[in-house]
Amino acid sequence: MEKPMVIIQLTEEEKTDLFRMRSEGCSMREISEYIGCSVSAIKYHLHKAGLGYRYRWSPEEDSRLIEMYNEGMTCTQIGKELGRPYSNVAHRISYLRKLGRGIGFHNRK
Repeated sequence: MEKPMVIIQLTEEEKTDLFRMRSEGCSMREISEYIGCSVSAIKYHLHKAGLGYRYRWSPEEDSRLIEMYNEGMTCTQIGKELGRPYSNVAHRISYLRKLGRGIGFHNRK
């Protein structure tokens, strides 16, 4: 027998924190730890608000990422601009570098 899904209700203040943190590029885990609920609950509330988690990178995002990184911006700064967490940006830079997409090597966080 399958367990029924339990939906965690968030207060208006928690929802405000959730949307603010997501727009600042915080990861789902960071948000869930701050609010005190599961990552699944965070994904549910973002989806319900029409702000579902984006997994794929668009060609436009790749172009902006490459441009910002080569101009000297950090992964954290780029993440805030693109609405993605630091780890997504760092992994995408590594991936694009392997593809030979014009990303240099820099010592930046």
